[in-house]
Amino acid sequence: MYRYIRRLSLAFLATLLVACGGGTSGAYGGGGGGGNPPPTTAAVQGVWFGSYTINGQSGSTPIIAAIAQGGYAFFYDEFGNIYVLPKLTGSATLSGTLTAYAAFGTPFPDGHSKEDFSLTGTASDTSITGTFSGNGETGSFALTPLATQSTGVMGIADLAGNMQGFYFGSGSAAVALTVQSSGVFAGTDANGCNLVGTLTKIQSAPFLVAVTVKSSGASGACAGDMTGLGFVTDEDLGDLFGNAAGHYLYVGVSSSQGAFAAEMRF
Repeated sequence: MYRYIRRLSLAFLATLLVACGGGTSGAYGGGGGGGNPPPTTAAVQGVWFGSYTINGQSGSTPIIAAIAQGGYAFFYDEFGNIYVLPKLTGSATLSGTLTAYAAFGTPFPDGHSKEDFSLTGTASDTSITGTFSGNGETGSFALTPLATQSTGVMGIADLAGNMQGFYFGSGSAAVALTVQSSGVFAGTDANGCNLVGTLTKIQSAPFLVAVTVKSSGASGACAGDMTGLGFVTDEDLGDLFGNAAGHYLYVGVSSSQGAFAAEMRF
């Protein structure tokens, strides 16, 4: 699983860092010449990869993060847990609340499905690091930009059609969507939930979309209104489709009621 990330010598996939970005350009003019002051802004909009640790556990869990300029930011792990960062404005320093949402049906070890942590860290165009603490736990993460493969996807209309995929996490429940050329979508998942929402283009390279979704149905895994972020690449990062040719949409959404991360092929 996650062969592409392992090839880049980290290892896996998690979910979240998107609001770190608000950055104006991270260009801070001038290289070389000692004595230059450290940059005060960071251009972090895009897709990142890295790792995080919690409670000093040996080793680390690889993650992928998506960051929208001045907007939502998140990373998710192989268990489908979503970590939402505070909305930032391009500052080279990070602070605020990191909110963790457990994947549907799989609470955190302490039994909670939502936890808040105090976050501090730094950001640049090439590196994002942070430490967080709360609920008797401490952790850290480190991210660097992920060079996703270019795609032929240029706009929302290119996403139109049927998508099939899976949620990350225990059971890897299947999810299917039908997307209209306007970005409006509807679908169902193996938890018995009905999904309706929209995909709205944010940028082209890498292709990022803002996501809204309403999940409803008889199952307790249907978590109401959620918002988040997605990105498109030609790479089967989760190795859920045997690296079959095609385009892949990765989505992470959350609300106070729940969260999910998914990979879908179209």
